[in-house]
Amino acid sequence: MVEPIAIIVSGCRFPGGSDTPSKLWELIKDPRDLSSKPPASRFNIDPFYHPVGAHHGTTNATQSYWMEETERTSLTKFDAWFVNIQPSEVDAMDPQQRVLMEVVYDSLCAAGQPMENLKGSNTAIYVGMMSDDWNTMVTRDWETLPRYTATGLERGIMANRVSYFFDWHGPSMTLDTACSSSLVALDLAVQIVRSGKSNVAVAAGTNLILSHAMYISESNLGMLSPNGRGAMWDTAADGYARGEGVAAVIVKTLSQALADNDPIECIIREVAVNQDGKTSGLTVPSNTATPYTGVLARGQSDVAEIGKALGFVWRQCGSNKVQFSAVQKLLSANAQKPLVLGDLPPYPFTHQTDYWTDSRLANHFKHRNPVHVSNAVLGSPCAEATTPGEFQWRNILQQSEMPWLSGHAL
Repeated sequence: MVEPIAIIVSGCRFPGGSDTPSKLWELIKDPRDLSSKPPASRFNIDPFYHPVGAHHGTTNATQSYWMEETERTSLTKFDAWFVNIQPSEVDAMDPQQRVLMEVVYDSLCAAGQPMENLKGSNTAIYVGMMSDDWNTMVTRDWETLPRYTATGLERGIMANRVSYFFDWHGPSMTLDTACSSSLVALDLAVQIVRSGKSNVAVAAGTNLILSHAMYISESNLGMLSPNGRGAMWDTAADGYARGEGVAAVIVKTLSQALADNDPIECIIREVAVNQDGKTSGLTVPSNTATPYTGVLARGQSDVAEIGKALGFVWRQCGSNKVQFSAVQKLLSANAQKPLVLGDLPPYPFTHQTDYWTDSRLANHFKHRNPVHVSNAVLGSPCAEATTPGEFQWRNILQQSEMPWLSGHAL
């Protein structure tokens, strides 16, 4: 059996003032509408609006989910002296570098882990990063480039900056696999601690919206929901909603975490990464259940133990049906037991950070606050069970809180 992995702590910055995991949980339990146009401190999206998504140079989506800029979470305020960075260098740094350093530091503090304890260690960090709007902004005028532009814009520095500050000597990597970036980062973190090459690893994800550029490019492909609200598993699905978020989890092998008397938020039995190959389209998911069955087999988990399955598809109902079909093939043996199928309702902040959400919610569901949160945005399911052996939607999509069933896994 493969060694289980313990997530010992997590940290985050999400919309709705969710600058700690507990605040995010409260927001999910007591949801409120957070979708809005960009704050005045970012940019004005209105001049780029056009109701037709494919219209050249415009976007049909103007609303997203934004991190609140408070004294603690402002993108313009940073304690440069604490991290020993000159102000002239900070001017060139992608704000994502700054926020990521703060979130990793928050995570260490939450774990009761002094920085000195990991100094010089083989601690690894993997950061999933899809967007680099700062690059787009800074390079508009080559005559005004800051002195430290090379390190301020380089994607690899996103992870390297953290390793440098904390003096970690393990692998330090920034990766981009689009929407799955942070999940792949977690996969690498799990592998490195299982191999023994690193005793501690950080998996993180970051996404800040600083420019209108991606609105235009994604709108042209029909990727964005015009109303700025995602609707996973719903017939109303018409694209995804952009959002900001920075999050990090710290992982160890379960045996190491127990030996070190660390807090344990949840346990990862197994992970897997795959590519769908040649489907009906470059961005269309596959309906094969092969990756899921492999994970269950290696983790020696019984499909009947699974109480909740999470997923995300950024496109329309057709893509939702494809992903539903894959989950259905895997979990149909569990059809007689209630199973909740969902995403992060009703806040599709940024699916790059779903791995963090899953870990924290699993902890709350099973230990601190054992309920499923509602799929509040659900209108009508976009797939229906057709035979007794398939799932029943009454079993898998809940629109109100329900108790977590003892012994079930996420």
